Amino acid sequence: GSLGLGLNIQDKVKVMTEWDNINNFHDSRLNMGLRVYLTPYFNMDFSIRGIGQGGTFSNGGPRDPERVVQFKYCGTF
Repeated sequence: GSLGLGLNIQDKVKVMTEWDNINNFHDSRLNMGLRVYLTPYFNMDFSIRGIGQGGTFSNGGPRDPERVVQFKYCGTF
């Protein structure tokens, strides 16, 4: 399961928080992000997945937080 919360500030910025994989606390993640509405059809997301998470993947590689930037366009045809 997951739990997500969002706060929209005057339809210009949205602050987002999510806690996912709640049923397995050891593998759960805290994710946070910021969405900026540039136009009614175009927005940009900045987020960090796995805040405070460490450890290793099953192949032995280090598990660090992920930084994500997304550009989104929504429209109709």
